Amino acid sequence: MRIYSRNLLIFLALAGFALLSTLLARDPVVPPTREARSEPARQGFYMLDAELLGTDDDGQIFYRVFADRFGRESDDEDFGLTGVRVRYAPEADIQWELTATSGRMPEDRSYLDVSDVLLVMRSDRQSDDVAIETGSLHLDAERQIASTDEPVIFRRGRSETMAAGLRVDLEANTYELEPKVTMHFAR
Repeated sequence: MRIYSRNLLIFLALAGFALLSTLLARDPVVPPTREARSEPARQGFYMLDAELLGTDDDGQIFYRVFADRFGRESDDEDFGLTGVRVRYAPEADIQWELTATSGRMPEDRSYLDVSDVLLVMRSDRQSDDVAIETGSLHLDAERQIASTDEPVIFRRGRSETMAAGLRVDLEANTYELEPKVTMHFAR
């Protein structure tokens, strides 16, 4: 019986070594690879608290566009902006300031289309500021023209004028209200 138990012990030891060497010699288990996605990776980007500078022909800062968020989803889209503010440099002698909830701008930054707009012309202390509210506005940065075909509310002091549209020459500080003007004067 002793021979059998000794042979059995040797057999189990050899079998254990064989099993152990087989396990160690095997390639590690590699998880199956996923198939490549059919949709391309996004090419977009965004920035928070962005500041964009517009310069004149001499390279001097002419205006600044501030945005709480600025970016785009892909290379073939316009830039999207939220929390938009436009301010002109003091040297530009343009007293207009623009705020809007959102906007779109092409890559060449030649114009800015904004929504939910407040356009304010700061005046000297002797007269009231002019405030213009509208749903959307097209700002041509090169020509310094702002325009809309949407209804506008034009306020100066306590007087209010409503019009069907607007065209503002920011450089000349002139504005034209479109037909269908309603005025309300307050004393």
